[in-house]
Amino acid sequence: MYRKAIILTAKDVQDEEFIYPYYRLQEAGYDLDVVVCGKEPYVCKYGSPIRPAPGKSLIKSTQLELKYDLVVIPGGWAPEAVRMDQTILNFVHSSWKAGYIISAICHGPQVLISAHICRDKKMTCFDGIASDLINAGACYAGRGTFVDGNIVTADHYRENHNWMRETLRLVDSKYVVH
Repeated sequence: MYRKAIILTAKDVQDEEFIYPYYRLQEAGYDLDVVVCGKEPYVCKYGSPIRPAPGKSLIKSTQLELKYDLVVIPGGWAPEAVRMDQTILNFVHSSWKAGYIISAICHGPQVLISAHICRDKKMTCFDGIASDLINAGACYAGRGTFVDGNIVTADHYRENHNWMRETLRLVDSKYVVH
């Protein structure tokens, strides 16, 4: 089955939180796009390059359309830049409202906070921004990976395997005929 995903990021994204879903989604057969906010060089926090999926080019936030089954927001320092792009915030909010899966890890929920989609949701994040999540109206869940409606969150890249497993399970569940 054809699935489409997008990773929203910026310079200084946590390497493990970008690279793992980048390859995992391709492995699962997703058509993958990558948006990088800000100016070059497009590199992760520890120097790994941020590249488009094979056969693609990086897209700009102004090119976003509601056509993705899955929106992925990795952490590190990148979400601070991503949350400053109003086009991306509108896209994330509209995608959430349309029922598409939104998946964020570590500092990624900062984007969800700025997109105003946290109220009354059981969520987690890097513990350094837990009070931000609580102040945004979320029910902070602590460490691990959590699913609430169409939102998946995880607190740290040590959760990458659970985070992506639950994310892909949730997308797949939308396509199961009951």
